[in-house]
Amino acid sequence: MSEDLDALTKAELLEHAKALGVTPANNDMTKDELRAAIEQFEAGAEGQATSTASKDYMGRALITPAINSKDYMGRATFSAVDYMGRVLVM
Repeated sequence: MSEDLDALTKAELLEHAKALGVTPANNDMTKDELRAAIEQFEAGAEGQATSTASKDYMGRALITPAINSKDYMGRATFSAVDYMGRVLVM
């Protein structure tokens, strides 16, 4: 499926992600972030992301960012964004 995703535009990736029910999936995400979110969703690995970031967009510490990264409320994060697509920081 990754070859198929390579051929899609950002708008098509966003539409595909929303049709699958991928969260986060928004226009602020890059094409690479959308592709990663779709691939993670299709692999069934929701909540299994690791992150080099250690804080959310408001500076609150992530729970175990290196393994099964979650925000301060226990919601799954992706490697670079939280569940709503907001950027994680160092």
